Amino acid sequence: MRTFFVALAGAALVMIVLDFLWLGSAGNAIYRPRLGSMLLEKPVWSPAILFYAGYAVGLTVLATMPGIAAGPWYAAAWRGALLGAIGRPCGAGTRLWPASTLAGARC
Repeated sequence: MRTFFVALAGAALVMIVLDFLWLGSAGNAIYRPRLGSMLLEKPVWSPAILFYAGYAVGLTVLATMPGIAAGPWYAAAWRGALLGAIGRPCGAGTRLWPASTLAGARC
């Protein structure tokens, strides 16, 4: 059980750090000039928090823990890659439901 929570915390930490790095640097250079006035002044954090919590649990349950049980590092790596390939379209789908970042979009 301890291994699960360590893996979960690690997954969440890595995802949050990488996302903040992306949004803080390239995100401002790419998204703000293109979306401009469509962006909210302050983002709504609840959709992001729900996504990160769910994705970290999914990554831990579907990739990390089975990979640890299987032994070699690549057992977790291919499961994580598969989950990423499945999750990427989900990220694209959030642009269809932009309530967390775009002005005028209300839930």
